[in-house]
Amino acid sequence: MTYHKKLCIYIRLVQGIVSETLFIKNVKISSGNAETIYQEIKQVFLERNIDKRKVIGFGSDGPSVMTGAKNGVAMKMTQDYPYLENAHCIAARLALVTNQAANNVNYMQKFQEMITSLYCYFKHSAVCVAKLQEMQEVLDARLLKIKALHDVRWFSFCAALEAVYRCWEPPAVMLEQQKDPKDILKNIASFEFLAVMSMLMDVIPILTQLNLIFQKTDLAIVNPALEVARSQLDCLLREDGAHLSKFLREAGKSMQQYKGVNI
Repeated sequence: MTYHKKLCIYIRLVQGIVSETLFIKNVKISSGNAETIYQEIKQVFLERNIDKRKVIGFGSDGPSVMTGAKNGVAMKMTQDYPYLENAHCIAARLALVTNQAANNVNYMQKFQEMITSLYCYFKHSAVCVAKLQEMQEVLDARLLKIKALHDVRWFSFCAALEAVYRCWEPPAVMLEQQKDPKDILKNIASFEFLAVMSMLMDVIPILTQLNLIFQKTDLAIVNPALEVARSQLDCLLREDGAHLSKFLREAGKSMQQYKGVNI
């Protein structure tokens, strides 16, 4: 198996208030260092006779190789393109700060490991997948696949979280019947896990929707969307969201069972 580094280049053209984003080139590069990337971008511009005075912005997802203050690609480009301004993609920044905030909470790291363990348990066994589908049919539950978490993909956490939330009962019942062979049920059927999962179902979709809006070409909707998201998150600080409230009602005062599974 062979791996190659690739550099994907897009150009955004702006005329008045109208903008258009064009895919330019997907280049195989020998190294991922700043000089190599810079030279490839410069060559693409030379091939297309792009006027240096009209290159006014450089956007990236913000790694140090792109934005380093001394030797980053953006800094190197300012040497040839005097009107260039560097911009860190706001969608990437939102994903980064969300991940960093979660990493500062010890249980959030453990929570992600639990979801990954559940995914791996079914991923590596066709027999387990078949049994899960049977249990979903018996419980008349939605036929959903448990999804993987991908750190490099923006907010893949949302899809993985929603899949576990929507189809939690079938794998939990199945693992309970099998005496929890890998102690997975012990983790996913704890009150703490279920409460955090429900709370995140109130929070993560707000941030995911905001991230998707940040990726749209209509920048006029960014500030209003930001204010709406901020207001929604402020409300969740003051009172439980819909998903967390529903879990607390269904778990009841005893907190001993949830959907027929001991917790």
